[in-house]
Amino acid sequence: MSSRKTSRKKSKVPQKRSAKTLADNVIARESYNPVPLRVMDETDKEQLEMYEDGDYDGRRMRKKRALEHSSETLYHKSPQICRDDFILFRKQKHFHSTGINHFAKITDEIILHIFQMLPKPTLLQCSAVCKRWRNISNDETLWKRYDFGKRIIKPCVLEHLMLKGITILRLAMSDIKSPVFSENFLRDSQWYCNLQYLDLSMVTISPTDLAGILSMCVYLKKLSVENCELNEECCKNIALNGELTVLNMSMCSGLTPKGLQAICMRCTKLEEWNLAWTSLSAHCLETFLPVMPEGIKRLSLSGNRETLEDNALIQVLNRCPDIIELDISDCALLSEISFFVLVNKCKKLQHLHTSRAYHIPAESNGLLKYLKDFSKLEVFKTLTDKSLATLRADMPHVKINQNVFSTIARPTTGIKRTSIWGLRSRD
Repeated sequence: MSSRKTSRKKSKVPQKRSAKTLADNVIARESYNPVPLRVMDETDKEQLEMYEDGDYDGRRMRKKRALEHSSETLYHKSPQICRDDFILFRKQKHFHSTGINHFAKITDEIILHIFQMLPKPTLLQCSAVCKRWRNISNDETLWKRYDFGKRIIKPCVLEHLMLKGITILRLAMSDIKSPVFSENFLRDSQWYCNLQYLDLSMVTISPTDLAGILSMCVYLKKLSVENCELNEECCKNIALNGELTVLNMSMCSGLTPKGLQAICMRCTKLEEWNLAWTSLSAHCLETFLPVMPEGIKRLSLSGNRETLEDNALIQVLNRCPDIIELDISDCALLSEISFFVLVNKCKKLQHLHTSRAYHIPAESNGLLKYLKDFSKLEVFKTLTDKSLATLRADMPHVKINQNVFSTIARPTTGIKRTSIWGLRSRD
């Protein structure tokens, strides 16, 4: 077979060098070392001692290094090493974006329309992006309504909500922590919030803080303070709302004659008022009932078992002849005297509650059939089954005992749990 030259190069195999050649290379390298010679100090001597007799103690070396880097050793070093004016900082890196800001080409009106589709938590996050987004996110059109029901409201949170211009606010069954407003806000603010529909039913709050909230509201149209502890200052602040038409004060405590009289004198446009189970005294009823607003159409005085008498109710009926719905349940002192005045004066009556009003005779209910618009009657635990059947046969067009609870001035009724007085409180 003929030998052919291949293009593949032969690999170079390292050749063995003698000991004499290696020694000569070391000597030549050391002879040309540019590092200057220096005198051996004490540290070098200590390190050389570690290598005596070929014995190296690694633990001793690690212990020495740890001692040198400890915080105590660093603290006791000379001032030349740890100077007082020494500052450790990191140079800030500037981020230069090469992308395109598409929002810079969009008008504020378009961004506002986009923000209207976002929930409130997301809207708050958007307000932290830039100044432009913050100004747009604080627009009053985005904060028309808010539902804060069944929440724990931290101090000064309501202050920020009111500054946004909310008109519909639901705080039912919330726990409002004190203080509601900051001292600077109360001292410097000379404005009133835009709230028109406010639900404070069953909130946990002190009367002083509640009076502070009501002092900021003068444009209220509908208000509920059900099952709240009030004082005279709260009632006077409620009276500042001249446009108030609906007021729910059922199961409230702390009502005074002067406070209720102030509401009657200044809230002249009031149409619905719920004062059920407020434990009003006879003196209190005699003080404010004669000055009841004449435009009242729905009124609840139930629960005054031993205080509401015929004369007090007759004064109300003579002053408010346009009553459509009246609740006098659990008023044990009322008799047929006031019932006859009711039928003769209130020709527009449609709904009457006389449950557990035992002094009103069963025969008096038959007079209601002469009222043209009367359609509902609640007489729970008042009539026997026989009397109830007779009454239904006598008034077939009237619905009897169809509504267990009264809905006068209540913000939330039926299955609509996310609305107050028919208005949505959530987006």
